[in-house]
Amino acid sequence: MYHGTKAFILSWSEAIREELKDSGITVTALLHGPTDTDFFNKADMNDGKILEDKDNLMSPEEVAIDGYKALMNGDDKVISGLKNKLSVAMTNIATDSMAAHRMGEMQKPVNEK
Repeated sequence: MYHGTKAFILSWSEAIREELKDSGITVTALLHGPTDTDFFNKADMNDGKILEDKDNLMSPEEVAIDGYKALMNGDDKVISGLKNKLSVAMTNIATDSMAAHRMGEMQKPVNEK
């Protein structure tokens, strides 16, 4: 459900941006990866494989700065963080089913194979 919602928000942001292109309103989609917030705790995902290496988490400040800069530049979207950019690049060359499987594996608990 989570990743489907993120995909919808990107698509929705692109559609709204197009509809508002002559209005002077800027719409920028912020595409961030794992971020060091309370999200994983609230989503009951503290034992997820994605958290095995805490160094992979971006700081909320880094994400906010990337988003703000992109918005001020009028960018349509920004992929925040080098590791996240690399992950998105890999996803773009994989099939949709491979990308979905990879994301599903990252969300599984560490003790689940």
